[in-house]
Amino acid sequence: MIKVIYGSDSKLLELELQKELKINNLGQYKVIKDLENFDDLYLATNQINLFLESKTFVFYNNTIFQNIENFLLFEKYLLELINNQEINLLIIYNNKLSLAKKIQEFINKIQVTHVQDLTNEVKADFIMNFLTKNNCVINQDNLDLISNKLPNDAMIIENELSKIMYLNSIDSIVINNLITNYNKANIFSLLKSLVNHNLNQTISDYNKIIVEGEDVFFVFQILSFQAMQLFFLKKLKQVNASFAQISSSLKISYYSYKELETLEKMINFNKLTLLLDNLYFFDLKLKNNLYDKNSVFKIFLLKLFKLGF
Repeated sequence: MIKVIYGSDSKLLELELQKELKINNLGQYKVIKDLENFDDLYLATNQINLFLESKTFVFYNNTIFQNIENFLLFEKYLLELINNQEINLLIIYNNKLSLAKKIQEFINKIQVTHVQDLTNEVKADFIMNFLTKNNCVINQDNLDLISNKLPNDAMIIENELSKIMYLNSIDSIVINNLITNYNKANIFSLLKSLVNHNLNQTISDYNKIIVEGEDVFFVFQILSFQAMQLFFLKKLKQVNASFAQISSSLKISYYSYKELETLEKMINFNKLTLLLDNLYFFDLKLKNNLYDKNSVFKIFLLKLFKLGF
């Protein structure tokens, strides 16, 4: 049996996978990934594992159905597995399916689940279900407040909710202090402008965030967090880590991964280290009231570019 579970939200894909395993009583399973052709897949699915009650395999691959060239690497063995009753192969595909005829013909022969992204309409239910499972009580007003602050990204939502789920009480003050307001600013726009050396756009993006109600502390916090993720992404790329490994290590969605991947190609380690050092320096000075918060960001930019960023 072969089933493809695909979509763009990696966290929702994982939740769907667990539901699929439970519904079909598939029991223990073995994860296979980073395989380049059907020979590797064949070996992986035919390994004798005494600890597996059944031959159920979860195959993470984000390129197999991207184009016909990638699909042909696996086609032969996949076709053999369609009618194999002894092996269950669940393919987790964090991407869009190609419309290539041969790929669509194969997809039509197997079971497929398209995991839809969260919408504004169902996001509140997702938040409530998560909090309820973790024994958190919240009223409708505070639920709406959280929902309005967070994007339609399951992994980001769970990461943010983890900040408040163990508190004795959750009110609007707690939410506003601990939950990042992603919807007030494009969290990648400021870093993009900075990496692109577009000083005017960087200042414009910064002013937009301030006008929308955030402060300079938030700006340095977000920039530092993103720059650090960018640093670790470059490190993981150096050892040829797969998306599944990167997503697991950095706790990021496919959307965030693609945004960071674009930036990663535009900045080298020396300039990224320079950025991180200065973010740390100015954040520390700011918290110790050694800079005026109304002018510190422009001073930070001037110093950064003067140092050769």
